[in-house]
Amino acid sequence: MAVSKAQLNADAKTRKSTQKAIEQLRKLTIKDSDDYMKRIGKASRQSSIILREKLADKIDRPVGFTQNQSTFYSFKKISDTKIEHKIGIKDTQDRYLGSLFKGRRKLTDKFIPINTKYVDGHGNIKGLNKNKQSGRYKEVKTNQSKFKAILVDTTQKDRTKRIIAIKHNPTKRKSVFDWEQISTELIDNINKVAKK
Repeated sequence: MAVSKAQLNADAKTRKSTQKAIEQLRKLTIKDSDDYMKRIGKASRQSSIILREKLADKIDRPVGFTQNQSTFYSFKKISDTKIEHKIGIKDTQDRYLGSLFKGRRKLTDKFIPINTKYVDGHGNIKGLNKNKQSGRYKEVKTNQSKFKAILVDTTQKDRTKRIIAIKHNPTKRKSVFDWEQISTELIDNINKVAKK
């Protein structure tokens, strides 16, 4: 199977992002001289990076937006002896990643390209928003029970070349993440690191 240039570029970006995550984890190495509070802080930051990498690993060719910025880490000092650490998935990414988590009810309602020539290296339709805004791509509603709408290229004269993508009636996406399992792993990691 031939690999497109766009897919090779996407794979290279994924490798670069993984290297960046490894470097970030290296900087957060816990030292013997670190006190308990510092250990918890570093372990929490590490867990945020690990969560981000777990998400990116489960998604086929994630875009940079997902690969690099899907998770957050924040902390709030409550007192001299108490700090609250938060780790999670950012709201924007949760809107489209949420349905991939076990137990979430959100349904998929996206256009699916009919040919690989219409997709970039990440599997997204090339120039979708720009072409929809300019009027080149137009969404056409259908009466068929299987399809909700089709996306057509209005500049194509040949009817067989006009259809770019199909939007199926909403279906549930396959869950690839178990949030309970992931959160348990992250908490166990933080506790293990803090006890050293």
